[in-house]
Order: sequence, then C-alpha cells, then structure tokens
Amino acid sequence: MNPESSPWLFLLIPVYFVSLWLLVTTLLSIPWLLLQKEYAATQEPDGQKFLARRLALGMVRYNNCATVFVAPGGLYLRVARILCPWGKPLFIPWERMDPAKITSFLWSPCWGTRIHRTEGGSIRLTLAGSVLDALED
Repeated sequence: MNPESSPWLFLLIPVYFVSLWLLVTTLLSIPWLLLQKEYAATQEPDGQKFLARRLALGMVRYNNCATVFVAPGGLYLRVARILCPWGKPLFIPWERMDPAKITSFLWSPCWGTRIHRTEGGSIRLTLAGSVLDALED
C-alpha cells in the first residue's frame, strides 16, 4: 500500500460503514416508510406511554427501541432514529386496523393486527410486553 493513499483510506472507511448502515436500515424500514405516507404523526397524543418490549412491523422487529402510546384515537408508534433514519412517528387510527388477536410466542402473549393502507394491502403489527394491559382495555 502506498503511504500517500492511506489518509484517504481512513476517510473512506467511516464513509463506507455509514453508507452501509443507512442502506441496510432504509431497506429494513420499508414497511414503516410505506405506513408513514398516510399515518405520519404531527404530535404525541394524550395516552399511556410504553417502551415496546417487542414490536414487529411486517417482518422487522424493533424490540426495546420503540415507544408506543395507546390513545383513545389509535396507536402512536415511534422508533429510535438510528434504526429508522428516515422514519417519522406514526399515528394509526383504530378503525384502520383489523380486530386484534392475542397469540403467543415462546409462551409470551402477543397482540397482533393488520394495518390497512389506502393504496391497498396491509402490514402486520405485533406488540408484546406491558403495552398489552392497556390494549386489552
């Protein structure tokens, strides 16, 4: 390796890893970005706030890094910015979700539903943890 080219290498390595991180997280957050088109939240609602021990949107899991508000009008979801860099918080009205089903995963109860999109299709949402108590009310 030429000693004159090594300063560029030190600059290119961080740029490479940041670019790779942004590419992977953007691809994984496609379900979030699709929902964001019609359910982007403008403000945090009044309601009970929870750290989602387990939240899955589509096949992507945001375990222990998402905030959920259970509000009278619907669910407010926010994920850590580092895992969904282009994602904005979502507010999904109750009427846009299928009736919830309580299932279990490894002996732990889960709340599952499908969120409908006006463009057609739906995306599966699964929640578990302390948020279940508020959702059952």
